[in-house]
Amino acid sequence: MSPRAIGLIVKQFRFELVVIVATLLLIAALELLVLVSLPRLSIEAEACGYDPRCGPLVLFVSILNGLGGAAPPVASFVGAFGGLLLGVSVVGREVDRGTATLAWPLARSRRRWLAPRVIIIGTILILAAAAPALLADLLVSMYRPQTPANSTFYMFEMRGFLPIGRDLAAFAIGVLAGAAFGRVLPGLLLALVLAPIGYMTLSLATTVWRSSEAIVVDGGDYETNLIFDSRLRDASGQMLTWNDAYTRDQGPDGSVPDGWPDGTYTQVTIGLPGDRRPDIDRREAAMYGGIAILLIVASAAVVDRRRPY
Repeated sequence: MSPRAIGLIVKQFRFELVVIVATLLLIAALELLVLVSLPRLSIEAEACGYDPRCGPLVLFVSILNGLGGAAPPVASFVGAFGGLLLGVSVVGREVDRGTATLAWPLARSRRRWLAPRVIIIGTILILAAAAPALLADLLVSMYRPQTPANSTFYMFEMRGFLPIGRDLAAFAIGVLAGAAFGRVLPGLLLALVLAPIGYMTLSLATTVWRSSEAIVVDGGDYETNLIFDSRLRDASGQMLTWNDAYTRDQGPDGSVPDGWPDGTYTQVTIGLPGDRRPDIDRREAAMYGGIAILLIVASAAVVDRRRPY
């Protein structure tokens, strides 16, 4: 595809792209500011002690701390909503404006018309979402210097490749909703309903998937490990749920010995150790990417069969 053709496609979505890309890059710039400034300013503020003249500096450090913590979740929301908005516009705007009646016959194939728009707009979204998502890894390293970012589940769903894959899936949902309705506003409303339902469903599925791989981990390290459950292990090494252990040990009157379960069981924590975080990040990002591909294929089938008005 020629640069002129790419420019024409980008021009069609210039308003949405400017707003969404600028917002994501602004968040990335804010994260960069926090990364560059906060460590040095924190040392200066700590050195000031209780000197009243350091009040503005201490306040600024507090603000930077808050902004650094808020940036990753805000970027995740902006990326997902931006993906929905851009996706709905890919087909929905063309049909809504009535230009599909001319554009689709001229393209010879509706799929040939759809493919470059999905690829170009989707690529721009991925690149814009990658900036704050990958910088968030560095923020975690700064806030938790004792643990490498790749060895902790702290804020893991808001950094790395996972939010990028999630934003791409949101974009694909938008494309499908826009193709189904052929109108921007109804398509966006449908996407706003489907996206949370899909996200919650996938969250439940991934939680089950993760928990199936859980092992005994350090229960006191909640910021590093991903904790799922607490069990009791008896002297033989058998692990029981609290309910099962209570049922096994209760007397005829339904009570258990004083001090139970201490002395009878060892409490253990079930979860994923922090060093599994890179595997989970790549795997679930790939899962969202695969879902996005399936939704785009479904969108192409809808575009092939629908009327251009």
